[in-house]
Amino acid sequence: MGIGGVINRPKGQANSPSPFFICWQFLKVGILWNMRFGMREAERQTNIAHSSIKKAITGKLKNAGGFQWEYKKMTIFVSQ
Repeated sequence: MGIGGVINRPKGQANSPSPFFICWQFLKVGILWNMRFGMREAERQTNIAHSSIKKAITGKLKNAGGFQWEYKKMTIFVSQ
């Protein structure tokens, strides 16, 4: 990823919006703790199973690993 959240693509590839997903990690009191680029990255960095994170996001669990989780789809624009 380039500076400022812009993905730098090789020359010749079209500049277009690129969707990606962000996992927001909150303390139980609702304070934002961290941001992760997807559930798999959140799993690697926190050692909390992505399946537990997904269940917390969908409401099947109240939390995962002692944290509350949200999942947002974001769109960024790419540059050459």
